[in-house]
Amino acid sequence: MTAVVLATPDLEIEPLLVRAAPIAGLRVVRRCVDAAELLATAAGDPDALIVLSVGLPRLSAAIVGQVARGRVVIGLAASDAEHSRLRALGVASIVAVHEDPERTARELARVAAEGRAGGHAPGPAVGHEAEVALELGECGLVVVAWGPQGAPGRTTVALGIADALVRRGSRVCLVDADTFAPSMALALGMVEDASGLVAACRLADMGTLRSDSLGAVMTEVRPGLLLLSGVSAPDRGSDVRPAALEQVIEVLRTCVDVVVVDAGFCLEAAEDTVWSRPRNAVERAVVPLADHLLAVADSSAFGAVRLALAWPDLQALATGPVEVVRNRVPTRSRRAGVPSRRSWLHAVHAAGIEAHLHELPADRTAARAWSHGLTAGELAPRSRLHHALTSLAAHVAPG
Repeated sequence: MTAVVLATPDLEIEPLLVRAAPIAGLRVVRRCVDAAELLATAAGDPDALIVLSVGLPRLSAAIVGQVARGRVVIGLAASDAEHSRLRALGVASIVAVHEDPERTARELARVAAEGRAGGHAPGPAVGHEAEVALELGECGLVVVAWGPQGAPGRTTVALGIADALVRRGSRVCLVDADTFAPSMALALGMVEDASGLVAACRLADMGTLRSDSLGAVMTEVRPGLLLLSGVSAPDRGSDVRPAALEQVIEVLRTCVDVVVVDAGFCLEAAEDTVWSRPRNAVERAVVPLADHLLAVADSSAFGAVRLALAWPDLQALATGPVEVVRNRVPTRSRRAGVPSRRSWLHAVHAAGIEAHLHELPADRTAARAWSHGLTAGELAPRSRLHHALTSLAAHVAPG
């Protein structure tokens, strides 16, 4: 029988189609409820036939192009409007939904057979990157950029470190593990229709997490720089199981030189039950995995206070020393509301924080880079900020 991945949650005929599939020589191996699950399933079973409908949540032309690489993809349409939308998404083979589910199943089998006989293997959609090739190597480093509430610059630091390491010749993977404000793809000027992180964790849950399947759900930003995008909506954080995330990070360690993780602010302990998972479970799971843990804080007095308040939760999870990155430090003149270095250090030391300190200058390059979808190194390679981030990168990943 032909293995089928069914991604038609919006069609009323779906349950009947599952029962009728064996009559037509089809075997439904997975029913997907959204595009992230479809990506993960397709990556884990590259030979399965994909059957999808236009109502699949978060479906886009890029997603269609990715799952269609090297296999037959068939769309199910219940109306002319759905037929047109599937065509617009890049689905070449479309079957009309009939009242008789057996007839629909037989038509799917016929179209699938024709597609395979004709060598139908569409490439990626226009503008979509080719599948990322991951090769096994030595165990890489994991660098986690965390910071308290108040947007201290976690993502800027993570991007800057990754960019500097790639320029040095390392292969780096960025992981957006901020379930409260995922912004890594946005900072790079990208639109992610489905979460790479959710898809990767589903691969782990299904037991199909390998270097090749993981590469299928990642994005290559540029040569040497890979991205595992964050949750597509804040309420999707509970879709990432901590144990699965740990497996993903461990596989990434073997495929790249450095894994740089952008972690959200909330580390407070919360009850994890059979029925629900805390929204911050991702952050609490990733912090202990760090070989180098950076606590990013704003240079203002508020930044020192917020760091001091969150420090006990961070220390409770950290498995090694934590280094502090004081961000947006004025370089020429005192800025209103920004204490001197001595005063800032006195404040954090009074809270019991004894950690190695790094400082990053206040530089308009950061805001300009975000608005252009670039890293600081790409936009202004001679800027003070890029030089400081390069020094920080050399410290956390020497060599």
